[in-house]
Amino acid sequence: MWSPFLLILLCVAAQAQVEGQSISGPVLGFTREATGGAIWPIIGVPGAAMLAGRLQLEAEVRDVVISPMQDFALAVRIDNGSVVAINTKADPPVVTLVRGTHSNPSAIGISPTGSAAAIYDSETRSVQVVGHLPQGAEVLREFDLSGIEARPTGMALSDDAAIVLVSFADELWAVDASGSWRVGSESSATAAFLPNRHDAIVADDLTQTVFLMMNIDQSATRVPVLSAADGLESFSSVSVSRDGREVFIAGKSGRIAIVDMDTRRSVLTECQCRPTGLHPLNQGPIFRLTDASGEPMTVLDYSSGKPQMFIIPPAAQ
Repeated sequence: MWSPFLLILLCVAAQAQVEGQSISGPVLGFTREATGGAIWPIIGVPGAAMLAGRLQLEAEVRDVVISPMQDFALAVRIDNGSVVAINTKADPPVVTLVRGTHSNPSAIGISPTGSAAAIYDSETRSVQVVGHLPQGAEVLREFDLSGIEARPTGMALSDDAAIVLVSFADELWAVDASGSWRVGSESSATAAFLPNRHDAIVADDLTQTVFLMMNIDQSATRVPVLSAADGLESFSSVSVSRDGREVFIAGKSGRIAIVDMDTRRSVLTECQCRPTGLHPLNQGPIFRLTDASGEPMTVLDYSSGKPQMFIIPPAAQ
């Protein structure tokens, strides 16, 4: 049976969706639409949350990527292909051009604290690193990946904007000012940096292992974190808590592993969904597992130290 708070929240959210009014009150974070062309605020608290009306932007966009801190998003304008930063805290949202970026990039990644972003351009096969986000966004440097012809499937960037990990269909590459090199085996892999460190979590599909790669640009020491024997295989995404104490690994089947980095103990849980990623929300370790669509959205809440799943209803049409 729904609580009075949730009933009130449902009414407020439904009214706002119909009228397009701004929402006041607790904001759990933001989600992108499954197509990548819209941003929806999530209002409420874990277990009692709803989608408010979608943000009204001055131009149509695609490939939205939301900052882990929920304060801005990056996207590509459909009309001219330029990269823009969207200030989600402003009402109405402020859209700012990220000057100096190549038009129509094919992939965007944001660092763990949202301090920098990496933008991949398939035409030049280069990665541009953007800093001073969101208001003063500018290109800091550009890395050459012309030796790799494949299209990237994902990117991870260190908070100091020094190292980028680029995932391709069958390999993972690292690139910095000194050059580029392959990480892991010749297989599909996904990665995430720890906040404010040159250490990253890498999930390697071929070996069915997850490992911590410490000091990627120096010793690149590998520390085992998880293997198929722990009950998870065929990885889809990885993420790290804001304090770096827990690692979250999503399997393509919907199983989620949570690893305590101090004890190396892991906990498994099921989301009964097909995760599109592990997207951080506000407050403790809370992750959105799916995007906004016509179906309910699944969220993982680990703020209590125990995994709990809750559902956010689809937006009113």
